Amino acid sequence: MINKKIQINKPEAIFTTSEKLHPFMRPVISKAFNCDVFDGYGLFDGGISANECHKHTGLHIDTEPALLEIMIKMKAIN
Repeated sequence: MINKKIQINKPEAIFTTSEKLHPFMRPVISKAFNCDVFDGYGLFDGGISANECHKHTGLHIDTEPALLEIMIKMKAIN
């Protein structure tokens, strides 16, 4: 869209799902669609979901429909 100068009606926002939104992706998507981009995470079974707010400082986890367990991998120090 950017390279070919394709223009569309500006959406209010873009919400990404399914795959990780890497930091380098957000400005490109935002420039292509001329709007803010929000990252989201969800499981296919409708359990856990998490979404960004306008501050873009992390995901807010929706704990109503399912339980979330956070696992931290510890590295052994020799």
